[in-house]
Amino acid sequence: MPVSDARKASMKKYNLTITFESKQQYAMTRLFVRLKAGKQKVIQKNTLTKFPWTEAEKTYLKNFLPTGGGMRTRQRIIEPEPEPEPEPTFDYEKDLHCDSVRDYLGSRHLYVKPNRFGAKDSISDHTKTMDKSNVNVLCRVYQTEDFREILNDTPENFNRKMTEYIIPEGFKNAGKSYEAATRKKKMAIIFTLLNEYPPAINYVKEKHDFKDYYTKLGVFSDELKTQEQADTIERIEDNPTTMSEILTNVKELFKLEDTLKKKASKTKADNLHHLLILLYTYGMFNKTIKPENISFISRLSIDKIKLINDEKQVFRGNGKFYNTKTGRLYLSGRDTSKTGYTYNYIVPKYVRDQIEASIQKFPRDYLLDTYTSSTVGRNFTKMLNKYASMINVKTNTDYRHLLETVYRVLKIDEVKLSKSIGHAPLTGKGIYKMVVSDENDDDKRQLIVDFFKSLSK
Repeated sequence: MPVSDARKASMKKYNLTITFESKQQYAMTRLFVRLKAGKQKVIQKNTLTKFPWTEAEKTYLKNFLPTGGGMRTRQRIIEPEPEPEPEPTFDYEKDLHCDSVRDYLGSRHLYVKPNRFGAKDSISDHTKTMDKSNVNVLCRVYQTEDFREILNDTPENFNRKMTEYIIPEGFKNAGKSYEAATRKKKMAIIFTLLNEYPPAINYVKEKHDFKDYYTKLGVFSDELKTQEQADTIERIEDNPTTMSEILTNVKELFKLEDTLKKKASKTKADNLHHLLILLYTYGMFNKTIKPENISFISRLSIDKIKLINDEKQVFRGNGKFYNTKTGRLYLSGRDTSKTGYTYNYIVPKYVRDQIEASIQKFPRDYLLDTYTSSTVGRNFTKMLNKYASMINVKTNTDYRHLLETVYRVLKIDEVKLSKSIGHAPLTGKGIYKMVVSDENDDDKRQLIVDFFKSLSK
């Protein structure tokens, strides 16, 4: 069938706008889907090296390498028609008991359906614990230990019950209803089961139109995300800050780096704590410490940053690297961001010197080799609360709200700022920027400018 001119123009526009990394990820996803579905039986040897696979994925893909004995010509192999697989049978009373669902979610290690746009290689213990906790909530809302009663319900009723449910006495936030963000996490359990757990998949196919059921859940999930963002904006608007509070918080943040630097030589743990805060402060900037050079407002996924020393290394695709020879930090991935993020810049000399001293004292392969993404958040929160006196800044999310606001107050270029926080400009402005009651006070803004000038090292 010939391709129309309109289609050709659309394809050309697509190829001009999509990034190399995105094309690569789409190709990897398509290959996984074909192998999983049995539509492709073998892969070429260079497939293992032409894409940035994880080790777990490489292990899986090796099962599809050709096993021939070095023959130069290909032979057509006529395989007998496979016997039809028997229909799976399930004991729904047992397999969909809430205990069984909890056991499944708490025991899995790898994602059954690999998600090339954000999923980690393996499922963390924290995720499994949260999944089991969310099952407890769902079973409590429906007052049952039979998960079939939840799957029997329509998506509309499920959403209504979760919205109207009042948290009982004895539980956190008793007397209140669950916020949109929390309800979205509970709904995610249903998606997980319908993507991975055969008893749930088969049961829903028997009780509902599976596609319609799944689609409606997605509609409610999107609505909850919108509501979650609206709730965030409302909280921001209800808690305005001032230029003086912003300056106090920024000073406390950099004071924290100095405090932890004095402890950095005691133990490896102390040393890594200092490097963590270093990335949150001086490590934000490209080459020199100036607000206009902002390049990275730290996120939790700064674990597993591989240390390399090849000056000719060209970074592409998803990965996390720090080049000890050039000082280049490269972080690329997706996490919860649909559009993804890429940070690729050279840290200031002060940061490079601190990292070099750390590696010499404690040789290792990864910059923060004892950290996971979850411990990044916990340790950052712990150090903020222990060593700093910040105003309404207690977590990594609060930090990102603060820094987004700081650089908007300083009128940093919109595109540069959106890249540094890893979100589209409208998301950064709408979700992260705090309300500053005296934002137009030029004298107070100058005090913040003067503070950054004092940071040169």
